[in-house]
Amino acid sequence: MLRGREELGGGLAALFVLETGFDLNSGSLAQRNRASTQGLMFGRQAYVGLSSAYGTVSLGRQYDSVVDYVGPFESGTQWAGYIGAHPGDLDNLNNAYRVNNAIKFTSKSYYGISLGGVYSLGGVAGAGSRNQLWSLGAGYANGPLTLGVGSLNARNPNVGFFGDNGASTPPTASANFISSPVYSCYASARTTSWQSALMFI
Repeated sequence: MLRGREELGGGLAALFVLETGFDLNSGSLAQRNRASTQGLMFGRQAYVGLSSAYGTVSLGRQYDSVVDYVGPFESGTQWAGYIGAHPGDLDNLNNAYRVNNAIKFTSKSYYGISLGGVYSLGGVAGAGSRNQLWSLGAGYANGPLTLGVGSLNARNPNVGFFGDNGASTPPTASANFISSPVYSCYASARTTSWQSALMFI
């Protein structure tokens, strides 16, 4: 992982993150596109941003708000790995999927409350709504009580979220991630959404 931050003055700072994942069994790059056998360089996160006293706006490949606000409560994220995730990690609580072309805002914490949102442009020229994704989340941490809520909505999820994550063609067997029956039911889905809420005391 590479991280950088440059203070610009007046409470503003520029930042970037480049984060790569590796397969521990083979040493090859992880987070590969489902349409390719090759792993992605900086496949976990790759973004630039601007931070202020109110929060951070960032652009690039990033985690969604369900991962940020609800994922830390989920056993798969904490200790169980994919064994503790829902089949196929369809709700992304185990952080199996990232969002390309994402505009993200994360607020500072105010009295223990923090807010965030993500919007992905989809990356398909001439079809602005295809593969687009939006996500909202909020968290509360004060004393012994910690809460997290999140929502995620994905258009053409088997291509734009589970699959090629940016394919410019209509959903097809070659672009979709349909090697498992967990995903095959999403092959023709126009949109899908998840909502999650967890609490820790």
